[in-house]
Amino acid sequence: MKAVLDEMMPNDHPENGTFRIVKEDVIRWAVAESRTLPDFYEKLALYLAKEYHQGRLSFEICDAIVNDLWVVILHEHRGEFKIPEMFYEVFSAFDEGEYHHSKDKSDDPISDYTDPWIAEILEKFLD
Repeated sequence: MKAVLDEMMPNDHPENGTFRIVKEDVIRWAVAESRTLPDFYEKLALYLAKEYHQGRLSFEICDAIVNDLWVVILHEHRGEFKIPEMFYEVFSAFDEGEYHHSKDKSDDPISDYTDPWIAEILEKFLD
């Protein structure tokens, strides 16, 4: 998965969260990894969760990648397969970190919501 991630983020890529992942990219990466599309999404989501949890990838990068992949799944695959469970969980965990949940904005969405959910996902899927 590291090679796939490296292709998504060239060395000169600023961490600005701007990616342009398209279906053809995902198909090429899945073939290179010898995986079905659903399995590729699952494995990439798990890889992103682990790398984020271990501090090797930022929230912004992971959130941008799963958001791009979400668009590909919904708009380009259009029902070709069921949304993979782990991918959906990882996407949702990063989504929860995008906004304040309390009206007074006293919460820290990433540490209050994303971080514990990612830890829970890793416990659930790595056991």
